[in-house]
Amino acid sequence: MALDIAVLLLPRFSLVALASVLEPFRIANRLAGRELYRWRFVSPEAGPIQASSGLPITAELSVRDAIAARRVIVCTSFEPMAAASGAVLAWLRRLDTTGAELWAVDTGAFLLAKAGLLAGRTVTMHWESIAAFAELHEDVVTRRSLFERSGRVATCAGGTAGIDLALTTIAAEHGRNLALDVADQLIHQGIRDAAAPQQVAPMRRYGTRNLTVLAAIDLLQRSIEQPPSLAQAAVALGVSPRQLQRLFATHVGRSFKRFDRTLRLERAQELMEQTGLSILDIAVATGFGSVEHFSRSYRALFGTAPNRARKEQQWTSKRHLNDTA
Repeated sequence: MALDIAVLLLPRFSLVALASVLEPFRIANRLAGRELYRWRFVSPEAGPIQASSGLPITAELSVRDAIAARRVIVCTSFEPMAAASGAVLAWLRRLDTTGAELWAVDTGAFLLAKAGLLAGRTVTMHWESIAAFAELHEDVVTRRSLFERSGRVATCAGGTAGIDLALTTIAAEHGRNLALDVADQLIHQGIRDAAAPQQVAPMRRYGTRNLTVLAAIDLLQRSIEQPPSLAQAAVALGVSPRQLQRLFATHVGRSFKRFDRTLRLERAQELMEQTGLSILDIAVATGFGSVEHFSRSYRALFGTAPNRARKEQQWTSKRHLNDTA
């Protein structure tokens, strides 16, 4: 008997994430010679719904229609909360009460959290959105993994991570040999471990293999809200402040302080784009002592003040919603 899947498509959903999580099931059906999985598309309003690329997919059902499913896949991407209507949240809660598995790809975890379905769970999502999600949902554990399973909830980072989530599921439900055959059809080299990192390792991203510098970068990434001083970082790493400063200049091409400030401002930009946190809250969350200091630093790096950047972002979002309405 085939497993029924309801795929909830929300405006500007990620097409690659959708294909990644569904294609393995389609291929599994073909290789098995029978229907192991079947799915139907659902959206806030039945009919065509556009992916972030502009490509439309037709959803045959709306969230007001009755549907039975043992697995629900929430597929979204940009601005997930813009689609968090009462009808969508009620639909998710209704499926949850039936005991269905809840899957969220890319930024879909925002919707599950808004529906109150993630308290005490461990989740992941696209790396650009993790910081924003963590600020909003302290009762949910976040990890920068490819995918996570926590009870009936499964979350994945989007992109091609959906392939690995689907493959591990096929392996569990129909055997590892079938899952590996599906991977071969996708030209996918095996099945990546859930804990594999989403991003390029720091040694590749920053072009260095120096272990002290890499340890310092890790320390800074873990200390965004309360960044260590050069002296404190040097003590933690067992080197002198002068040596640490010299290593950053040599291997990263900028000072320790400048690197740290850029790292925190990039995090601030993520929070600006993906949360409704105030400028003050963002300044505090990224380790700046005052809004004035934060605003000056933000303008120096990005060429615009944070309040202006937020207004421009809100204007762009409204225009997009009007265009797709």
